[in-house]
Amino acid sequence: MDYDPTIFSLVAAAAFGLCVGSFLNVVIVRRGHEDWQQRRSLDGRSGCPRCGRELSWYENIPLLSWVALRGRCRGCKEPISWRYPAVELLTSLLWVAVAATADGVPELVTGIVFMTVLVPVTFIDLQLRIIPDEVNYAAIWLGFACSLGFGPRERFIAGAQWWWLEVIISAVAAASFLLLPTLLTRGRGMGAGDVKLVVALGAFLGAPVAVALMSGFLVALVPSIFLIAARGLSAGRKSKIPFGPFLAIGGAIGWFVGPELLDAYLRLGAA
Repeated sequence: MDYDPTIFSLVAAAAFGLCVGSFLNVVIVRRGHEDWQQRRSLDGRSGCPRCGRELSWYENIPLLSWVALRGRCRGCKEPISWRYPAVELLTSLLWVAVAATADGVPELVTGIVFMTVLVPVTFIDLQLRIIPDEVNYAAIWLGFACSLGFGPRERFIAGAQWWWLEVIISAVAAASFLLLPTLLTRGRGMGAGDVKLVVALGAFLGAPVAVALMSGFLVALVPSIFLIAARGLSAGRKSKIPFGPFLAIGGAIGWFVGPELLDAYLRLGAA
């Protein structure tokens, strides 16, 4: 199925991305509780988290409402978290990036679903230091549904015959790669949620999940080095940093440039 990016498709991606980002804020707020009993249903009207006042429709316009209200609740005048516009804007930008680079409808749909999944993973893990199972399981099933449902694509290196096996092996291998350090550190270094997340990365990406994992580890070095420099070696090493956001960044890198980087590496190794 052919797809050629146009100005209309990019504008549509930006607009729908903002709307989906607004919904993702609801997911992050209502599912972002460590105690599953405190997690609220996604049904019902949105309200101010401080005073509880239900928001009018014009206070729910993505990004614009936050700007118009100057980042404060119209009722209690308390500040509205920067996370709300950040999630909406980030989702919109990711959708536009996918729409601008996709070379077909399968890549467009899969990329949009993938980026949409990575956003709540990032912000929930930043808030809780865990990734809820329902988020990870949804990501895993969506990854396999998109990759296996749409069939072989250029990003898979196994070719038209064994592409489905590549998807399965990539998901299992990525999980195995993180499972050993998770078991050795008894969850203190990386948690089971991170292992489940990389299963989803492998399901979406196929073999380029290797690029995603490497990128995630490299990006995670930046705050680690900063903490060690600021707090000293002993205290810095004991500081807890959620790894999910770095895996999500690695996943985005793996989506946009992973096939090219992996191909370049394989060519270099074969030279």
